Amino acid sequence: MNKYHFSQKVVDQFFEHDYQDRGMTKWQGFYLSDHTVAIKKQRYKNKHVAKIKNPQTIALIKKRLYYAMKNNYEVTIQLNELDSELKPIEVSGQIEFLNDDEFRLAQKNEMLLENIRNVSFSIE
Repeated sequence: MNKYHFSQKVVDQFFEHDYQDRGMTKWQGFYLSDHTVAIKKQRYKNKHVAKIKNPQTIALIKKRLYYAMKNNYEVTIQLNELDSELKPIEVSGQIEFLNDDEFRLAQKNEMLLENIRNVSFSIE
């Protein structure tokens, strides 16, 4: 048997006169550091989503790649492929090798020109 007996009158009396709420949500700031890192990564990813760019002709792609290679510019290449989240795949780097059918970025595998959707670079 329960030897304690509570009446609603005693409970109401306690909350009306004795208990002082500090006015803050309990446990609000308790996040694990791994959780905060994951949240920051997700926010960064959401802000920096690659947009599908307009397709360029093979002639324009070759011209831009050759110009970037000649002047040692870093390029951003958007491929005609999507990742598992249906976002366009982009690779960046300097052009190390270029011929009529394929190219290679520094320290990356060779890629076919026909797989490129768009080439962009910034002149510093």
